[in-house]
Amino acid sequence: MDFQQFEKLRNELNQLCEDLLLKKGNDYTDQQDRLYNFREVAKLLGVSPMLVWSIYATKHFIAVLNYAKNGTLESEKIEMRLADLRNYVDLAYGLIKSDNDSQTP
Repeated sequence: MDFQQFEKLRNELNQLCEDLLLKKGNDYTDQQDRLYNFREVAKLLGVSPMLVWSIYATKHFIAVLNYAKNGTLESEKIEMRLADLRNYVDLAYGLIKSDNDSQTP
């Protein structure tokens, strides 16, 4: 795969990630805080939002591992799982940055 082909694939995956984040994101927010779901579940369970994030992200990573092992997935295409994982990296970054910003005097 040459650089141009790879760049085209990255752009396709970026668009898939964006579409997926917008589509799924509305189901998990309170329209004010994009990271609401992580914070609310963390509050309910008495754990950190990053721990909640890690649990959610791990299920997608396990699906990718199963794809690597078996070459197939039952519920979603591998492209969707990879897009979910990339979106979870963005969400983790948001959690980390917002926590750092809230701790700045």
